Amino acid sequence: MRVGHFSFVRLFLLLSLLVQRLPVQKQQQSSIPPWRYPDEGDDHQPRNAFAHVSNQMKGTCDFSTAPLNVSSSENDIVPLLGGGDAPLGDAPLNGDRPDERVQHCVQFTKGMEVLTFVCPKRNTEDYVGVEVRPMDCFETVRMPNGNSKKLSNVLKGVQLENRDTDLLSIRKVFIPPTIYRNVIFECTCDNSLTFWNNRMGARGIMRVHLRKNILFGCDFDHTVGEESLEDVTNALPVGGDATGGASADWSFWRNFGPTAEELAEKNKTAFSQFYTEGEVKDAKEKGIVCNVKITKREVYLGLVCPPGYEMYPSNCFERVLYKDSIVRMSELIKHHATFHVDSNRRMSFATFTLNRNENPAGFTCLCVRVDVPEAPPLQANFVYNNYESFGFHFGLLYWLVVLLLLIHTSSYNSMQFPVMRVVKASLWGQLLVWWLTTPVDGFTHTCDFNDELTLEFDDQQMANRERICTLKPDVLDKVVIKCGSEKNKYELLPNNCFEQVYTSKSMRNAQHLVQYLHGAAAIVKRKQNQYNNSRERRNYDDVFFRVPPNMDNERKAVYCLCQNKAKIRVRKKSGHIYDKDIFNTGIVEVVIPTLPQRIIGCDFTENTSPLFTKGYDVNFYKKVENNENEDDVICRVRATEGKFIGFKCPANYSIEPEECFLQGFNLSGKKEPLQTKVNLKELVMDHYNKVFYARVPDRIYQNMHFFCACVLEQKRLVAHFEFIATSGDGISMSEAGGMNVLQGRSAGTVATGMGFLLLLLSGVLYFML
Repeated sequence: MRVGHFSFVRLFLLLSLLVQRLPVQKQQQSSIPPWRYPDEGDDHQPRNAFAHVSNQMKGTCDFSTAPLNVSSSENDIVPLLGGGDAPLGDAPLNGDRPDERVQHCVQFTKGMEVLTFVCPKRNTEDYVGVEVRPMDCFETVRMPNGNSKKLSNVLKGVQLENRDTDLLSIRKVFIPPTIYRNVIFECTCDNSLTFWNNRMGARGIMRVHLRKNILFGCDFDHTVGEESLEDVTNALPVGGDATGGASADWSFWRNFGPTAEELAEKNKTAFSQFYTEGEVKDAKEKGIVCNVKITKREVYLGLVCPPGYEMYPSNCFERVLYKDSIVRMSELIKHHATFHVDSNRRMSFATFTLNRNENPAGFTCLCVRVDVPEAPPLQANFVYNNYESFGFHFGLLYWLVVLLLLIHTSSYNSMQFPVMRVVKASLWGQLLVWWLTTPVDGFTHTCDFNDELTLEFDDQQMANRERICTLKPDVLDKVVIKCGSEKNKYELLPNNCFEQVYTSKSMRNAQHLVQYLHGAAAIVKRKQNQYNNSRERRNYDDVFFRVPPNMDNERKAVYCLCQNKAKIRVRKKSGHIYDKDIFNTGIVEVVIPTLPQRIIGCDFTENTSPLFTKGYDVNFYKKVENNENEDDVICRVRATEGKFIGFKCPANYSIEPEECFLQGFNLSGKKEPLQTKVNLKELVMDHYNKVFYARVPDRIYQNMHFFCACVLEQKRLVAHFEFIATSGDGISMSEAGGMNVLQGRSAGTVATGMGFLLLLLSGVLYFML
């Protein structure tokens, strides 16, 4: 019995040791030290076989401070034993002894870095013969075989900059993460032609190792060049690459096919998705939807728009489209990120590192035609699928160990072995943690100055103070302000906040919200008392509204104040005592989300609607000829999965049915419930402002029509909505590209990731034990 117990523990420890040790072993087998993220701290320079390494910092090779000048005592001309002149090249002297007049600066990069090359000019006797080779360094670079090539032909997205001074030649280059093969190139600061007092200058060589990369993104301008890269690839094998390192041994179990790195080399692009000029041209009238799945922790993002197109948002990745709004990437990921956008706004890159199994919300960027902005765009949808499970990393070995554990332990009774009860408890703990970490949706954004952001005064406070509450809701989310109670006698400004709001940080000249933001709805303000009777109870009800979209390009925000006032006594130096009012002020800033396109729907208040896709002037359209009923206006729109729909009626009209979007009229004119056919979400039914909104579900299961109407006596303004069912191939239209922007709220995802596998394995082990 003890032997059996010992075997179980031994196998369990073996598995634990494998989990902890394998990543370290992979690094030890790598010939090149792994590239580190720039913000991880001090970088340890990779070991290399060169005799001298010049003074350098990350990304910079500065040969103006290295001993290249002819005055250096290290640069004495020493005759060779066999006679002849000293060699001027990199070749080692006397077999193993390296050339001491060559200074090396080595840089390793996977992209998203600016490299700098500094070489002194011919301004003193120490550098009379100095030259930069190639002369246009970085625009042209030297390959290991001695040939020179345009760096832009080797690497897509290179940007160059010269910052020469009177004393120095300074060349800078932005290295994009578009590296699909390991590449080495060089630039040289050559002072070997400077001679003085039996000494000669030295050469400084900047050698750059480009390490191949996987770029999650869409290249809509892919070209396969005819130029061969056989002479540019001379890099050492890298741990984790498909062609070498320990991880390659497990590629069969992970992928059952070519790795992403192998496909990148085959297709001659680092992009996960790419489209040729012909493919883009053929899709000019219908657009392209490029769906990108981000499957790694170390994330490199990229988007390239073809000529004649520009990115939207123009600083894509720094700002992205999310749920019909333009938001900062920092709102979606809570990690340091590096961004780069080219000057033509056609190419953008970003990089950051996620936590293990972290999957933020997806987002979208567009390439929009410059000449016809309303034409169907080239759309790049990004979703995260960063699931790392040790079962997949260790492949067959892991599953073999698990199988042995199951067979070994299933024959024992847990009542006889206390360790089994401990294992069961730990398994239940895993299940509990997995359940508790499932994301929960939240659609209400609150500034609570009563409890959370209290405005109470300190005992010794003598000056005004402010507390700022900034809310960044999505379209139709609810914004709430809690300001004051019977205990906290705070004042809300404007006193009819959300009916009126301030529109700038100066907090002056309040405006009506419905005039500042078209489509504002579900506004609840405080009932204002006259306070003629001091005993009358003051109103401290919460105020809130549903956030309308911002259809303008400029940033919009609205403001309200919550203020607490106190009176203090102040003594001047002269001894005079006077009363002074001080204020603790809570500032509510609500940033209005933007929509790149108008809401699918009907606006019966004006011909050109700033909010909806169709607009109708009632007084004009009732005169349209050949109308069966001159008093009827029919607006037909087709709903799109995951998008908003809506309509707006004139102020003097009523809405039928009153619960439109919960009920609707069918084509026979009969009222019927809609939930059984299409479950519309995020409903806003505002009879006061005569505006209704709803979000279409992510999948439509059947074709249907319904309509609602704005009614005034015998006049009817009909909003007719058409729903087309998703194709029955198991892929929703949103997944196949039917959406303009990624939609939906973040929620728990069922996938074969770490959490799901732990749940499955824990359940099996629990019942086996």
